[in-house]
Amino acid sequence: MRILYERSIRIVSVLAFILIVSGTATAERWIEENIPPSVNLQSLTSVWTTSSFTQSPFPDNIAIEIFCAGDQGTTIHFDGTQWEQLSPSGTPEDLKGIWGSSSSDVYAVGNIGTIIRYDGTQWQHQDSGTNLSLNAVWGSSSTDVFAVGNSGTILHYSGTQWQTQTSGTINNLKGIWGSSSTDVFAVGDQRTILHYDGQGWELQSTPQNITLNAVWGSSPDYVFAVGESGTILSYNGLTWTLLSSGISPSVNLNAVWGASACAVYVVGNVSGNGTIHYFDGSTWSAQTDLVSPVSPAPLSGVWGNSMRTIYAVGADATVIRYDTQGADYPFVCATIPADGDEGVAEYDPIAAAFSTEMDPATITTATFTLEDGTTAVPGTVSYEDGAIAVFTPDADLAFSTTYTATLSTAVEDRFGYGIDYDSDYTWTFTTRAEPSDDSGGGGCFIRAALARD
Repeated sequence: MRILYERSIRIVSVLAFILIVSGTATAERWIEENIPPSVNLQSLTSVWTTSSFTQSPFPDNIAIEIFCAGDQGTTIHFDGTQWEQLSPSGTPEDLKGIWGSSSSDVYAVGNIGTIIRYDGTQWQHQDSGTNLSLNAVWGSSSTDVFAVGNSGTILHYSGTQWQTQTSGTINNLKGIWGSSSTDVFAVGDQRTILHYDGQGWELQSTPQNITLNAVWGSSPDYVFAVGESGTILSYNGLTWTLLSSGISPSVNLNAVWGASACAVYVVGNVSGNGTIHYFDGSTWSAQTDLVSPVSPAPLSGVWGNSMRTIYAVGADATVIRYDTQGADYPFVCATIPADGDEGVAEYDPIAAAFSTEMDPATITTATFTLEDGTTAVPGTVSYEDGAIAVFTPDADLAFSTTYTATLSTAVEDRFGYGIDYDSDYTWTFTTRAEPSDDSGGGGCFIRAALARD
């Protein structure tokens, strides 16, 4: 009988065996932004980006806006053309976090309970109900915003007022992120990780007793938390694991963001300089030497909205942006099974991970197919969190058979960029031989154990 995988198990399977398969050039670099002297700058602590579509022809139809917050109430803005002071923030307090649901609904939080909201024209103070410092803000919509801070402070905004939520900890909370209003993570001092399920916050077990500064994920089952001593933890929907990243313990990691499950960036500081590390789905690598013209000051924030729009900020009014140097089009960075795999189980998922979030409307049974020779295999196609396309056959595949999976060049990212190949992207794999009758029941037991309630 066919085993139907629950969504998270399917994605964990893809990510657990991720294999870099792209031959796309990665001649990227980071370039320091030229902020005009007219902008009154302080050290910057956080950044948030947004985008919208215009009437201009592709690819000039994407309007990008960047919002940054920092010390002494600093807020600056890039409108797609120039950097500017974003009207008086109305506070002298250091701002620690910034996030928005749109360019006319932006929140910044900071010292002594400071919360300000930008409505597209001006900043307005909001009553937080606390004098404790707030360190980070995130939301799923304009009526579902969370702020976290010192002494276990968690506030929630429903669109009308901020209310305190019970966190169950007195540790300082440094970062917050969620995949939805009922799947939110908060991290902080003394390896604190909390999870919110829409009803309440629960402490999660972690393998490392270290201060965590930030959290981000590409899906509910693929979440990263970063912190002091080069610490990177990964969550697979069940447990947190300490990753072997090769990053020196002398490095403090302050922020994390990714374009997809196989394009993740972390920034931080070491010995008075900024650091940037990149995860391609398989290994971590340093990118600090790619910064032009010089190594950056300590970095405290990173955010983006696609593989083409990524910004990092830090001390001394530092703003740097990621430059693809012409590699603007999304590509397949991993598949399962891998190209050429043999002995593949007949019930394994067939999936591809992309370098950035894709347009789900372009990922269909017409653009993602599976064939046995020239015979099409019937099945369904889904697009999962983390920029992953999954083909699920209607029945188990045949034993000892070679299959070809194909992604059409009609597959596009959410900004209209097609995958970066001259022709359809294909990979092949061969299923295992049919097990003998005396092979025992272990296989069925293992398959059943993978299912989750």
